[in-house]
Amino acid sequence: LSTEITMKDIFSLLILMKLVSCVICQITLDQPGSAVVNPSGTLKLSCKVSVSVSSQHWAWIWQAPGKGLEYIGYLHSDMRSFPAPSFQSRVTFTRDASKNEIHLQITSMKSADSGTYYCARGVAGYFDYWGPGTMVTVTSATQHAPSVFPLRPCCGSLGSDSHVTVGCLSSGFLPAPVTVKWNSGAITSGIKNFPAVLQQSGSFASSSQLTIPLSDWKDKSFECNVEHAPTSTKVNKKIPDCKDETEPSEPTVEILQGSCAAPNSIELLCLMTEYAPSEIKVQWLRNGEDASLAPSNSPPCKEDNGTFASRSKVFVPKEDWNSGDTYTCRVTHPATRSKTDVSISKCSDTALTPKVEVLPPTPKDLLVNREPKVYCVISKMASAEGLTVKWSRSDKKRVIAFDSPPEKEYDGTFTVKSILKISSGDWQPRNQFSCNIIHPDLPSPIEKSIQKDQDQGAEPIISLLPPSDDELRNDFVSLVCVVKDFKPKEIYIFWKKDGVPIEKEYYITTTPVLEEEEDTYLAFSKLTIAKSDWIRGATFIQSDLAMVSLLNQTG
Repeated sequence: LSTEITMKDIFSLLILMKLVSCVICQITLDQPGSAVVNPSGTLKLSCKVSVSVSSQHWAWIWQAPGKGLEYIGYLHSDMRSFPAPSFQSRVTFTRDASKNEIHLQITSMKSADSGTYYCARGVAGYFDYWGPGTMVTVTSATQHAPSVFPLRPCCGSLGSDSHVTVGCLSSGFLPAPVTVKWNSGAITSGIKNFPAVLQQSGSFASSSQLTIPLSDWKDKSFECNVEHAPTSTKVNKKIPDCKDETEPSEPTVEILQGSCAAPNSIELLCLMTEYAPSEIKVQWLRNGEDASLAPSNSPPCKEDNGTFASRSKVFVPKEDWNSGDTYTCRVTHPATRSKTDVSISKCSDTALTPKVEVLPPTPKDLLVNREPKVYCVISKMASAEGLTVKWSRSDKKRVIAFDSPPEKEYDGTFTVKSILKISSGDWQPRNQFSCNIIHPDLPSPIEKSIQKDQDQGAEPIISLLPPSDDELRNDFVSLVCVVKDFKPKEIYIFWKKDGVPIEKEYYITTTPVLEEEEDTYLAFSKLTIAKSDWIRGATFIQSDLAMVSLLNQTG
């Protein structure tokens, strides 16, 4: 076998090396991540190119938030400029061949010019290489660091899902963008970063989502790391988990007595709360001795804070009760090695006393359905028999009310809702609505009143985040609505598709939380839709309160 290398072999090798170098060679365009310009000021952007800029055509394109791409113009290789008509009088294109840079200058900037500006190379009527884009904000506001809010699903709503989605919401920052990592960069998959959206306040909001297996959610901890380079701010937020309390907790034990109006027996209810872990033992005693009372015990129920609650119910003969016998609920909790005895007898002042609460109209009834109702909720009743509810109004208008059927609660008590219908114009600070309750277990009637608060409150600021580029590779995408700066916290958020309300199972809405160092609230809602609906340009509207719409525009 000959090892001699011929000139033909060398020539072939040189050709191969040339081809490989062409494949490996890529043109890169680099831009600053963000820029802030004062209203009426001048925008100056540069774009660094990895090849010579002298013999190429270079273009600039921009995209307003939630809209399609718009052509600004281009610089010909012979230095002639061709601006689009809408920018004719304001734009200047230049280049610096010594630095391989191209420059864009736009005068008389206004808030409508805020958006992302891209540099690109033009070849035969199209653009083959693009820069990453510079997010430009036109505002007189000063730089501001982000407020970061950790987001997780309700612990009781995980069900049988195999995966869990958590997130971090960054808001109130200027300029954009922020950089988000998970567990200091140790996690690289399952992440969806949504682009920053300009809010009415002039600052930005964006979110990052992380989808993880349910097994990891139960066993591991997760943290989002948000960095805002312009203000040199780094914020780390741990995602609250749903794990059990690490330290065992003794139960709180209470006995409640049922109604004395029962004909043959008295109901006693032993409530055990705030204990962990869940293993617990209940025993009933009469006059200090074991009593054969056949208790009805509920299984432990896990609360949001990781502790447990349960109940034990017995019926004692009315004759024994009236004779003065003492009944004891003895609760043993192995984990804390505690034994708690709570006793009750005829003379004890622990009988069930109905609780009365008057609630205002819901935001949905008041602002969407236009059929507001005031609610009088009577709870903690041993029995609903003998309950009488009477409504009155300070404006002396006719009362239209109805009562719901009694509903048996987890602890064995009953709840009744009495509903007063009013008009939207009736819900004013000058009008008062009163609920009068009569019940056999009440020593005297109870009257509770309500009227609209004098505080004018604050309207919400609503921003909508479109799907990220990574998410558009999937069959389903997410739209995220950020609702902030509102008070009071009562708010109703819902979605519409092409004007038709969307069923609740397709979106998740968080409970409003108080914003950091503010007296206003923040909430967000995530809608999952088919990618085909987004691509065809379906219109999605969040909340009739502000009628903010998000349209997919393809330019």
